[in-house]
Amino acid sequence: MFAQPVPPDAEKEYASAVSSLAKGEREAAIEKLKRAIQLFPAYFLALQQLGFVYIDSERDQLAIEPLTKALQVNARSAQSHLGLGMAYVNLDQPKEAIRELNEALALDRRDFRSYLYLGMALITTGKVDDAEKALKEAYTLGGPTAARTAHLYLASIYSTRKEYQKAITELETYLRENPKAPNAPRIREAIAKMKAKL
Repeated sequence: MFAQPVPPDAEKEYASAVSSLAKGEREAAIEKLKRAIQLFPAYFLALQQLGFVYIDSERDQLAIEPLTKALQVNARSAQSHLGLGMAYVNLDQPKEAIRELNEALALDRRDFRSYLYLGMALITTGKVDDAEKALKEAYTLGGPTAARTAHLYLASIYSTRKEYQKAITELETYLRENPKAPNAPRIREAIAKMKAKL
């Protein structure tokens, strides 16, 4: 565990930001986290949290700086490496993503998101065998509720390899686990097209 003495006024802003996030008030949380960091620039938890809030609000470029600073304070944070990896995947920078996600996994092998995003990054770089392994591990750790998107990426790997039956199985499993998925009609269409190729 990383322990850090924090000035009370900065800690108060951080606690208030966490409370805002719990209510879904993302912009208010960002402002409070920024204030906490202004009061205490090396505030590890605030830097890391700010990075993740930016990722959640699809401002991945903005996430890079606070997460990088968080790692300067605590180099052994698997979560900060994971956050950077996620941001780099979303920014289509797979090499940087793979580096950060491997760092995250070296520190913590139990977080399914590290494997999931690593699988996504490896697909982009054409390392599909490694991607398949990472995605299967993501699903093993995360299970059908948290890691069901692994099925979609595995299906794309099998489809590329022309292993249509395997791809169909992945997509059908995804729909079974996620019947109200907004992309369900598109997935059914993809299944029908692949069945026609068998």
